[in-house]
Amino acid sequence: MRDEVHPEFRHKHFHNDSEKSNDSSIQSKFQKIHTEWSKVYIGALLLFFINLEKNVLALSDWLYMKQLDPTVSPDFFGAVLGVARIGHAVATIAFSYWRSKTKTTK
Repeated sequence: MRDEVHPEFRHKHFHNDSEKSNDSSIQSKFQKIHTEWSKVYIGALLLFFINLEKNVLALSDWLYMKQLDPTVSPDFFGAVLGVARIGHAVATIAFSYWRSKTKTTK
């Protein structure tokens, strides 16, 4: 006697051997894909140090900007930094989209 399956989960219920073999080939493809967590951790650590460096250098940028124009306000410097960081965010998203579509960075 066949088990009755709730309609919501019917796609997980197999009715013949060909569907079972298709599912096993799909599962084997997904099992081959795995995340190399060591690379993820290294990337996160590098991003942390890059952001730390960027924030430390921003302090010297303020001093340099103040030396070039003594009348510049901290608000203007903040706006310049904000626009630059938004530009970096947009460029990162665009590069990620391009990378995803082409599957290469070359």
